[in-house]
Amino acid sequence: MKSNLADWIIRISFVLLFAAFGAFSFYYPPKTRIIPLIVCICGLATALVDCIMPKKGINANAQDIGGEDIVAGLGFLEEFKAWLWLALFFGLVVLGGLIYGSVIFLFFFLKWFWKEKWSVALSLPLVTGGCIYLLFHIAFQMELFGGLLFE
Repeated sequence: MKSNLADWIIRISFVLLFAAFGAFSFYYPPKTRIIPLIVCICGLATALVDCIMPKKGINANAQDIGGEDIVAGLGFLEEFKAWLWLALFFGLVVLGGLIYGSVIFLFFFLKWFWKEKWSVALSLPLVTGGCIYLLFHIAFQMELFGGLLFE
């Protein structure tokens, strides 16, 4: 299976992005660097696995239906959209902190990706943000990363 240049550019870009933000997180105070490091390490591991794992099934299925270019194009588009959602989440957490970034990301994801009703798209992120606050800040007494905009 051939990998085109655009696939590799995206994969390497995300490896470099997570590695850079992981390195930047060491400039945060010790207690606030835990959450960004967890996000960076998970993202870096995911990006490295994406570089290593071969892409299976796209061309095999495309040959069966006879639309190799269409199916291969959809695979790249779907992969690119998934990485964009991940980048949006990471960016919102870095800018707005874990609670606000997660709430805003979940709202966008539910409303514009899953096409949920407004009531669900507004209530679920608020409940999730409350749970994150109660679990980490109150129960575990962790100082949550407040984001670059709020620190």
